[in-house]
Order: sequence, then structure tokens, then C-alpha cells
Amino acid sequence: MFQINTAKKYFLAILLVFVCVIQSATADGASDAQIIKDAHWQTHQIARGIILKQALFPALFGARQSVNIVEVDLKQKNIQLCIAADPQKRIKTSTFAKDKDAIAAINGTFFSMKHGGSVMLIKQDGKVINPARDYSERSNGAFTIDGHQVNIVASHSDQADWADNLKAQNIMVSGPILLTNDKAAELSQASFNTLSHPRSAVAITNDNKLLLVAVDGRSESGSGMSLFSLATLLETLGARDAMNLDGGGSTTLYVKGQTENGVVNHPSDNKKFDHEGERAVANAILVNVNGS
Repeated sequence: MFQINTAKKYFLAILLVFVCVIQSATADGASDAQIIKDAHWQTHQIARGIILKQALFPALFGARQSVNIVEVDLKQKNIQLCIAADPQKRIKTSTFAKDKDAIAAINGTFFSMKHGGSVMLIKQDGKVINPARDYSERSNGAFTIDGHQVNIVASHSDQADWADNLKAQNIMVSGPILLTNDKAAELSQASFNTLSHPRSAVAITNDNKLLLVAVDGRSESGSGMSLFSLATLLETLGARDAMNLDGGGSTTLYVKGQTENGVVNHPSDNKKFDHEGERAVANAILVNVNGS
């Protein structure tokens, strides 16, 4: 009898610890979502249908966070989106934007640091700029532009050429997919997903707004996020579909005229929390306004 009671007590103790851990994790998740909902965002009207939102969080996902977002109302027909890319050269996001007189821009998908050019499919106005090289979790989604039709598409294939069958004239493959139809996507436990880094993402909300999101990192003022935290951020902000872009030192958000060089986040390549540490990349997503 003594042995049975001891075993029961041991089992109940383990169960109690497990329940406490689950409740603690749930409470933390709820509080993070509430922090995001209650955040005081500094907002700047950039153009009709385009707003810059910025917030510093003293404690979000257990650390200081700096988040910068360009919100684009896709219902506004004066707004045009495009993909800028070079097949070999590396060019700064701000330079891509200035060359096309874009009002806003965010860095795009993954590329070769050594040779330049995207390692994911890039199609521009029906022409393939860079073909897909291989398939991975980082290439399981696509940002597509067809006139005023803008979508984030999740792959249902493990083939490198899965996006070749998409009908859109402009395609940027990236990943991982973070949200699909209001549901969080399954993410692996790879360190790329679980560790905190600067992050770039693109999302579409239920009220048909495009979010270009830059999360600062590698700084005391901005610690960066895991992809799990990034998905929570975007879901709380009302995103229906969302996709990770190239992050780390590549993370750059540009808004014309907002700073001396137009960079509104704090790129990490110079290891300073300023606007000067921008990395040259291979492609970007640009926002233009007719008549601007």
C-alpha cells in the first residue's frame, strides 16, 4: 500500500508541474498578445493609404523589441507594388527604392552573399530573374503580384519548382510561411526558427492591408524575435496570411523622406542601433504611388 501511495503522489506531483508549465506558457502568450494590442504606435501618414507605424516594447516575448511596419491599403488603386531584383549584383534596399522612386520598400528573399542573386525563384513582369535552386522550409511560400492582385501563397509541394506553375507575373519565393487563412503554420524546431534574430516579413490582413514588417535585433534596444514570436505578432496585428523574408543583417525597411537615408528601422550590420548599418541585398519589394 505504501508503494502504491508513493507512486500516486509522485505521479500527481509530475502532473501538477506539467499543468503549471502549460498554464505559465499560456499566460505568457496571452500577455504578449495583450501587450501588442495595447501598444502605443507612433504613426505617420506617408501617402493616401500608406501609414508608417513604429513601436518600442520594453518587454515583449521576454525582451526589448523595436518594431517598424509600413501598412498599405490594397484597396487604394493609386498604389502599385513591384519586385526589384538584380540577377547577380547586391544592391541596398534603399538604392532599389530610390532608383524606382518608390515611397516605401522592404528587403526581399534569400540570396548568395558570395555571388549575389537570389537563391529562390524571382519572377519580374513574367521574366524569371533567378530560378529556384532547391526546396526547403525557407522556400515554402511565395509573395505574388498580378496588377492589383496581391497574395501570399503557401506551397503544397516539396519540389523546388513548385512556384513555376503560379500564374502571377511577379513572384518572390521565400519562407517559412507563418500564417495561412488565419491559422499559424507548423514550424520546425530548427535554430533558424527558434532563435531571436532581426526579422523581415510580409503579411496580408483580413481587411486587405499589406504589412511590411521589420523587427530590429542584435541590440540592447531591439533583441529580435523567433519565428514563433513573429507569427504571434502578425496574428495579433490581424494578419490572415504571412511569410518570413530574409532577416538578420538584411532586415531593412525604407520610407522616402523619413530619415536622412530613408531607412526607418535599425539594420544590424554595423552593430549600432542607428539607420546606417544597411546591407546590400539581391531583391526588394517596392511600393509606388501614382502621381507621387
